[in-house]
Amino acid sequence: MIGYRILAEHNLMVVCNWGETTLDQIIAMRAAVGIDPNLSLDLDVLADNSRLIVHLETKDIRHLAESRVKGDSALAKMATVAPQDVSFGMYRMYEMMSQGGGAEPTRQMMVFRDLPSAMEWLGKSDFPIQSVLDEIITQASE
Repeated sequence: MIGYRILAEHNLMVVCNWGETTLDQIIAMRAAVGIDPNLSLDLDVLADNSRLIVHLETKDIRHLAESRVKGDSALAKMATVAPQDVSFGMYRMYEMMSQGGGAEPTRQMMVFRDLPSAMEWLGKSDFPIQSVLDEIITQASE
């Protein structure tokens, strides 16, 4: 599953992946974000993958890196939390593919093993992120 919340007052979009998230679910979420009236190109992004079960292949990562959300390149920072080795490697691959190929760097991206480090890098270490993540999961389960 995947869900997101835009918190404009905090200049933050929070994305939460949990369980078995498929490529189609990621693409659908990106489409929803792309038309969300609250989307701002200056938002920082926190993507929490702490509870994700990974089933994506290299070709899927490449597809995601090459087909980012319209305007995605203007997002200020993206911090990805991926504590498990497989998801950490997958998101490092995404990070490199998104910024590689001789193209200009699209935005600042960093992959972290823990949530506090990611929030500190975003400059939001005092923000109560866990409650937002819990709300995203609860809302999707209803």
